[in-house]
Amino acid sequence: MTIKLIPHCALCILATSVALNAQLDWNNANTDGDWNTPASWEGGVVPTAADFARVNGGNATVSGLANADKLTTGGTSTLTVDSGGFLTVTIDFLLGEAGNAAEGTKTGTVQLNSGGQIAANTFVQIGAWSATGQESFLNIAGGTLTIGTELRVGSGGAGTLNLSGGTLDLTAGGWQNLRIGDGAGDGTVNITGGTLMTYGMRINNDGAGNASLNLDGGTLTVNGGFANAIKFGSDNNIAISDGVLEWQGNRITNLDALIVSENITFANPTTTGNYPDVTPEQSWPSADGATTLYADYDGLKTGYTTVWAESNDTDGDGYNNSVDAFPDDDTEWLDTDGDNVGDNSDIHNGFDDTVINNALGIASADGKINLSAWLATNSYIVDDGTSGGISQSVYDAAVAAQATAETALANAREARAGSTVIDVANDLADITLRVEQTSDVSDWSNATTSDHTIQLSAPAGASFYRFTIPE
Repeated sequence: MTIKLIPHCALCILATSVALNAQLDWNNANTDGDWNTPASWEGGVVPTAADFARVNGGNATVSGLANADKLTTGGTSTLTVDSGGFLTVTIDFLLGEAGNAAEGTKTGTVQLNSGGQIAANTFVQIGAWSATGQESFLNIAGGTLTIGTELRVGSGGAGTLNLSGGTLDLTAGGWQNLRIGDGAGDGTVNITGGTLMTYGMRINNDGAGNASLNLDGGTLTVNGGFANAIKFGSDNNIAISDGVLEWQGNRITNLDALIVSENITFANPTTTGNYPDVTPEQSWPSADGATTLYADYDGLKTGYTTVWAESNDTDGDGYNNSVDAFPDDDTEWLDTDGDNVGDNSDIHNGFDDTVINNALGIASADGKINLSAWLATNSYIVDDGTSGGISQSVYDAAVAAQATAETALANAREARAGSTVIDVANDLADITLRVEQTSDVSDWSNATTSDHTIQLSAPAGASFYRFTIPE
């Protein structure tokens, strides 16, 4: 009897083990549910640290403690960890892996908000293993995400990490544990705020897709103090604008090589004079002179090389001050006609060249067009030097002739003292005759007066006439 009970007990233990590792699916009918509400899950069971949880459609919110052994999302779902929420995933955390590739649903979004926490003890991947062309997102607006081994942004499907606040901590991992675009899918990291800390990174290692890291704000800290802590493949770059890169060790030489090879590029910073008390050890101006990258070792953060970008356009006219046509003088860059050319250097002053370009379908980066073509299209008579029209000499002659006519008219008005020339072609003349009467021809002080107005009209065909008082 005892011998028979031992295998039955072993079977019970095995059955219990399988049940604890069950797959638990999100209840899609409950489109906006709380993770810890049993009705949010099919079967009414909330996952534990021993379960495989799958959110495949619908929206889930973590506002308290939540656990899973493995977690996948997809089905165009959004999983949000709000303030007070703490999600722990023991092993793989895969964004976009759930869903159906043929239906275009191998995509998902995870949103981490201020005050929330996610602890992924091993591996996180943004983007499905396959499903090229379908993209998943990890948005961190605040809170803390800690990853034990590795973060992959982009795999078979594309992946995008948007960090605008909070902290993404990868320092527990090892060699190049931030991997952007390592698979066929594109990988993109946009940092506009917050802090990303990693031991190292590699960008588009296999060269199959595109990969980029845009450092538009916040801080990117690389704790790997070795040359290959940042490794690039092809079709990839780090673009630095208003963010700061911190790389452990003296990495001036490594940075110079990466900037020369255009793996680190110039974006469009909006700030200048960021560290007035620091004298950079190295600087790299952009080709157009509008931006300069600076680097300094050990001055801003002990043991690290700090890299930042500054704008050289302090007067806000869109040009590097050192090569401005009108340096530091925005008044000379007035663009009252809207043609993107400063008025003092307009090619077609008074014309909106951009609008004309669009009307003619002419591509013109500098706002200069064939003005004659536009005028001709709009029934103006022009002379571009090859097709007739009114030439400059004819125009100048017409202007001179009109000036001569105006001078002749002025002379005619003064032709004789006591006479008047009336231009009846343009004016209707009212002439007032004042009559004075006195009884003493030697004393007109008490004379009486009377005014008599006569409206003059010219004979047919006359343009001018004059009148006099006969003696």
